[in-house]
Amino acid sequence: ATIAQKDLDNLAKWLDARTFTTTFRPVPLHKRILVGNEVKDADLKVVRQLPASLPNLSGSMGPVAKLAYESLFRGDSVLVFCPSKKDCKGCVGELLQMFSNIDFKILGGELAGKEKEEFDKAASSITDRNASLRGYMLEGAAYHNGDLNEEERSIVEHAYHRGHCRLLAATSTLSTGVNLPAQRVIFLKPCKWNSSGPGKWRQELLTGSEYCQMAGRAGRMGDTAGEAFLIASKEPKMQWSEEDLAQLMKQGPNDVGSVLGAGKDVLKHALLGAVANGSVTTAESAQRYCQNTLMGAQMSPEEVGMAFQAAMRELGEKKVAAWDKGRQQYVVQQLGGAVAASGIPIEVAEVVVKDLERARDLER
Repeated sequence: ATIAQKDLDNLAKWLDARTFTTTFRPVPLHKRILVGNEVKDADLKVVRQLPASLPNLSGSMGPVAKLAYESLFRGDSVLVFCPSKKDCKGCVGELLQMFSNIDFKILGGELAGKEKEEFDKAASSITDRNASLRGYMLEGAAYHNGDLNEEERSIVEHAYHRGHCRLLAATSTLSTGVNLPAQRVIFLKPCKWNSSGPGKWRQELLTGSEYCQMAGRAGRMGDTAGEAFLIASKEPKMQWSEEDLAQLMKQGPNDVGSVLGAGKDVLKHALLGAVANGSVTTAESAQRYCQNTLMGAQMSPEEVGMAFQAAMRELGEKKVAAWDKGRQQYVVQQLGGAVAASGIPIEVAEVVVKDLERARDLER
């Protein structure tokens, strides 16, 4: 679902496997953009208007609240993807407050008797660090992020599966490895936080693969369709326009490439390890090693050979590996052996060696 066909073919070539592809999806997925009260498709055509009967839910969280209310009122589940852990907590708290203001309860008495006792007991076991989560869960909502320990995540997931929590705010980590689909997925913001340097962070638009993975959580067995909503604004100062969001919806999965082909540094470290463990001893074995990687499936033999030669040349220049004429094979030198054994990058090892030499000189 999140791998393009050409990349799937390369993976099959690498693994010596056959590919089987299908576009079948048990529950159809409708990808939408909300602009004001207009619901648009990827071509920015208006497919419907939000019902005029929706409560007056205004403010910066208004669009999310309207979409969530519309689905929750029908008894469906809602998953809101947030860029950060802080956003998850804030989103749930603000939505519950807005629903309280209009006297709307997510849980309308579905829990009773022993089932309610078990649910209350599970919610009470939430640690003080996530005390707010206890109250949220008793109101039918929860958040799922890195602040939760393993037991707390299990409690939230179980409650969501059982329908005891029907509103869930989560970071993008929930989109992989955890099976918690919803009838409606809402993106609080179409972005993520990425590091731009030590202590510096910036917001970036989601990639095509990230969007596909997260939007794909919409639609559970039994639903007639799943819906994934991005939210745009008509304000000119907004960082991403509805055109940007439409492009994101159409983008599809990102290219999948071997990290070995991303730059000679990665290949250089891989080859040093292979020389150290004896997997690579000659140019022929190195060529064979490279051709048996995903990089080898994505590049021509000539390109692989050039990449190998450049990496081995730099290993020699840095005096971590060399060609032993007597033994007629590649061998690791003293620094190379230490780097391979420790797993630290060659460049870091060079700095450590210089610092040690400087310290030794000071002692003399």
